[in-house]
This record gives sequence, structure tokens and C-alpha cells, in this order.
Amino acid sequence: MMARMQGLDRVTCLGLAVFTACSARGAQDPARAEAGPRDARATPDAAIDARNVDEIIADMVTVPAGDFLVGCDRAVEKPFCEHDVTRAYLPPFYIDRTEVTVAGYRRCVEAGRCTVPQLGEFCSPDESNWHREGRDDHPVTCVTEEQAEVYCAYRGKALPTEKQWEKAARGTDGRRYAWGNEAPDCTRAVIFPRGGKRGCGRNGTWPVGSRPEGASPYGALDMTGNVAELVTDGSFMRDPREQRRVPRPPATKGGDYRMPPKVSDLLTWSSFITIATAESGFRCAYVPPDVPPP
Repeated sequence: MMARMQGLDRVTCLGLAVFTACSARGAQDPARAEAGPRDARATPDAAIDARNVDEIIADMVTVPAGDFLVGCDRAVEKPFCEHDVTRAYLPPFYIDRTEVTVAGYRRCVEAGRCTVPQLGEFCSPDESNWHREGRDDHPVTCVTEEQAEVYCAYRGKALPTEKQWEKAARGTDGRRYAWGNEAPDCTRAVIFPRGGKRGCGRNGTWPVGSRPEGASPYGALDMTGNVAELVTDGSFMRDPREQRRVPRPPATKGGDYRMPPKVSDLLTWSSFITIATAESGFRCAYVPPDVPPP
């Protein structure tokens, strides 16, 4: 547990806050569990033709159909392994090559579809990439799960599920990190290296795609480090105080620039419940409409 706590600072105190926020979110709209899109703005960009797959998948990588390994081997990966390794199947899909940038998100805001990332306890003006100059090519941060979903829908896509993200990061060979099993360092990921400073010396994020040597088997970049990435699985949890189901709090995968090499959050199979922070961002996925569900 102590190893997991290294480098997490303020985020380790968010468990209760996440559950409270999740419960409040459900309380504000009891019909959310049965509703479709979470926001009326979650409609495709007028410039995106839903029938033009080539346009939608520009700047995305292809993840072919097939089985892959989910989870980890407890006998080998103690104490970080939470779920025993199993096999899962996914149909073909696409995932963004990089994390969504400030510039990309700004286009959605200017179109009136997305809302501005909000400042708060975990997103100060000095930390939020949206509120800092010269950060257009950095990942957008301080966005909620809903904001990420609206942006992805605006682009004709969707927020990736945990399984989609995991397969895109680790391929089919069960690797520990996007590039393989070698420990993370600053040649492959934007992290908190031994003897160095957070963010490989910058105490923050780097422009997306700055670590090509850390590419996943399918060519996705920054799947390890830089910002932790929001994912969803569409499940619900029961609020013991209200005795009803509410959406499960969002999770992130891949870890962020504050993570030391041995922190479990950097592992491809690790999920960490969170809220909008200056260390979290997202990318989008796309499944063509003619592909049957798994």
C-alpha cells in the first residue's frame, strides 16, 4: 500500500470525495441511470459526417478484433495485482493516437458544445493546462467524465471503456507497460524519475506524443504517464445512503507525470478512481456502426 501511495500526494484523499460527488450526481438526476447521452450537447460536430469513417478515424490507431489478456498474475505481480488475469474478446475499434489536446478541446468549446475546464481545489490556475499560455499541444486537464464524454460525442466518438483502453495499451501479450515489461523511465514516459523531478524535469505535462519510444503495440502514445486517462465501463453502484443505483465514479488508467517508476498506477491493467484534476485527461475511441458488440 505504501508503494502505491508514493507520488500520489493530494489524490490519495479523494476516495470519499469521489463517492460523495457520484452520489450527488445521481441525486440531481434520478433518471440518469436510464438515460442515454448525459448532455444534450453530446451530438456530433456538424463538420463530422457519421458515415465518413475516414474522417472520424483520422489521427486514430487501429486495434484489431481478437482475444487479449485482462488483469495480472497475482503470483508474479504482488502486491499491485487486484484482479487475476483472464482472457477477453473485443471487436475491432479505433483509439486516438494521443491524448486530447487543449487546442482540440478549445475547438469544441468555441463551437458551443463543450464547457470550459473548471478551476477548483485540485485544479489551480497554475496547474490547469487550459488556463496556461503556450499549452495548446499539451493534454487538456481538469475535465470531468461528462465533459470528456461530450467532447468525444462531438467528434463522433466515445470515451473508451476500461477494456478498450487496456487492450490498446498492452496488446495481446499481457505486457506491464505500453512498450513492454521494462521499467518506466523518461525515454518512454513522462513520469517522476528516480533522482529527478516530476514530469521528467518540468513538474507538469509535456506536449502529447513526446515519447514515441513508449508507443503501445498499435502505435498509441502516452498510454503510460503524462496524464491519467479517464475511462468508463457504463456500470453502476449502489449508494448505501439512498438505497438506489448511481453511476460508478470515473476511473483513470496509465498514471501521470507525478508517478515514480514503481507506482502501480503506471501498469497497463491498473485503474484508479478519481475526479477532475490537473493530472487527468482523456482520449476517445470509435467503433464503426456495422461492428457487432462483443
